[in-house]
Amino acid sequence: KLTGLGFGVKPVEVHSNDVPAGRVLSTEPAAGNSVEKGAEVILHVARPTERIDLIKLAPEATWRSAAGVLPFPGNDGDTRGFVLIREDAQLEDGTVDDVLETHPEWVAGGEIRGRFQLKESIVRGDHLRAEVGMLGWAGGNVDFVVMSGGQQLGRVNDGADGKLKKLDVDLSPAQGSRTIEIVVLAGVSSGQDWAIWRDLR
Repeated sequence: KLTGLGFGVKPVEVHSNDVPAGRVLSTEPAAGNSVEKGAEVILHVARPTERIDLIKLAPEATWRSAAGVLPFPGNDGDTRGFVLIREDAQLEDGTVDDVLETHPEWVAGGEIRGRFQLKESIVRGDHLRAEVGMLGWAGGNVDFVVMSGGQQLGRVNDGADGKLKKLDVDLSPAQGSRTIEIVVLAGVSSGQDWAIWRDLR
């Protein structure tokens, strides 16, 4: 109906966790400003929260350990560390599923990092969720870490205890950032650190 006032309207959907879908979040130019006849007003309209499957995006992420940049998919015998999608994997809780496997470099205190570039900035209320643990025959113990914008946002330790742990990290402190980094840190030994992320989103 605003078109009849002499200007066009261009709706642009914006991710929001705070405002119901379809509501206007802001305008360009901002409310209270005048526009010339024939100008275009952009409406930033809230859209529903969407699920982003980070396992599907893993091939596009940048993977590295202290030994340097790692290929995707990696080789599960690579002593520099490796990452790959393991299909029908037997997990430590007895279930079978497709998972993202991330093994840190084969040294004491080894690590592996995956940096994901997001299409949109993180907003307040965004969360990273997953189940983390080990492959069924692994015997390791690692820390699973979530970072963004250079800050650690969540961390959980897990070893081969027959259970997967739920990871639910509030990303709100990193709002405005367009990157997510997941990290696996080994302890005194990384020899059995066959660490997995299930349903990473």
